[in-house]
Amino acid sequence: MSRVMTKAEHAWLLDMAPRFRSWDDLLASFECAFGYRPKRETAQSYTSRHGVKLMSTTVRWLEHPEFDEFLREFVPGHSQGEIIDEFDKRFDIRLRVTQLKDREATLGLKQGTFGGRFAPGTVPPNKGKKLTDYVKDEAKLANIRRCQFKKGEEVHNECPIGTERVSRDGYIEVKVPKEDADDRPHGWWKPKHRLIWEQVNGRKLQKGESVMFGDRDMTNFDPENLVMVTQAQRLFINRHNIPYHDAESLRTAVSMAKLNEAIVTAELRPRKCPCCGKTYRPQYKAQRTCRECLDSGRKAKRSYGIAVCAKCGATFEKLSVRGKYCPKCRKRKFRKEKS
Repeated sequence: MSRVMTKAEHAWLLDMAPRFRSWDDLLASFECAFGYRPKRETAQSYTSRHGVKLMSTTVRWLEHPEFDEFLREFVPGHSQGEIIDEFDKRFDIRLRVTQLKDREATLGLKQGTFGGRFAPGTVPPNKGKKLTDYVKDEAKLANIRRCQFKKGEEVHNECPIGTERVSRDGYIEVKVPKEDADDRPHGWWKPKHRLIWEQVNGRKLQKGESVMFGDRDMTNFDPENLVMVTQAQRLFINRHNIPYHDAESLRTAVSMAKLNEAIVTAELRPRKCPCCGKTYRPQYKAQRTCRECLDSGRKAKRSYGIAVCAKCGATFEKLSVRGKYCPKCRKRKFRKEKS
């Protein structure tokens, strides 16, 4: 049951609140004065209703150049905690870590310490010593030895092999021996549907292969319901929103993905450059000339299909929409017109 504050306590709170920068210090002083510590929400609500605030934590750096002088002299070689404590002693202002960092960045100061970490080359104080050399208290020594792990001892909350759990994505995972674990973090937890597929098919899944549920039910581990797909095939199915509701329809979607892969492979098969005659492998399906010719600015003439010459009957590649004659007949016609 919360205690009701008296008028004297209320008056003390309103009088002393503007003198403190933090609620923890104010409530600690209140506890020393009245013997109990009120809730922080109660004190905040009462002071807010009367328009009383704590002392501002804003530091007026431009109005006090001595703050910057102190930081320039004291920051190099000291840690954040030491700087904040010394600043509080000299100016009675308890800086926040963000305030100190911002001002150090503004002044271009660096502490030159390792932020609480051991500096390179630091020798541990207990190096080469036994536990009994620096722990003399028998009670502490017994407690330390009681809490130490013994050789071959297992953790009390370790799950046995074969334990199942549900992952964040809803897949059921099984714990396997550490010698069968993957390289990824927590690799000893493997999806159950992958293990069943590997056991039925007698091989392990390769990199880039995965297993999908035909009926989309992640608890149906029937081998007929598990379909192996590659990462590219899964991407094709999801990107084109190909519907499937059972294993048969999923295998049909996989066949469509395989057909698309074959089409892409055929479109990128090696071809002959019409400009220089070299054989090259295109980088995209509409590429008609090799990379060297493209970089040099040479372009291939556009083709309008295969046609039959109106004069000699030979087949030729049309280079214009109205082309009727093969190259040989065009040359003869040009010579006659010129003569």
